[in-house]
Amino acid sequence: MLTPVPEEFPVLEDAKFYLCDYDTFFDLTPADGCEQAFVGQVSCCFSGADIKAWRAAGNECKEGFPMCILIGTTSQRIVSTHGPYDTIDACELDL
Repeated sequence: MLTPVPEEFPVLEDAKFYLCDYDTFFDLTPADGCEQAFVGQVSCCFSGADIKAWRAAGNECKEGFPMCILIGTTSQRIVSTHGPYDTIDACELDL
């Protein structure tokens, strides 16, 4: 079962850091979209600016543009965000 995603994405501050949970997907074909086979969930910390740029570029659920590097996945979508944190080190303490 896939993780429900809130309809409204939170407002992110560019200079702050956020711990994000991502659902990851895999398919042997170059499929785009999160209809691929669900692999699992991974968590990573990124700046608000990086997260907004990744989403604005349309990379969510797009094959070949994972935010969190996890071998064996082709697409990801953000299912939750936690923070903000003032530093990436503070964010990574919660991983």
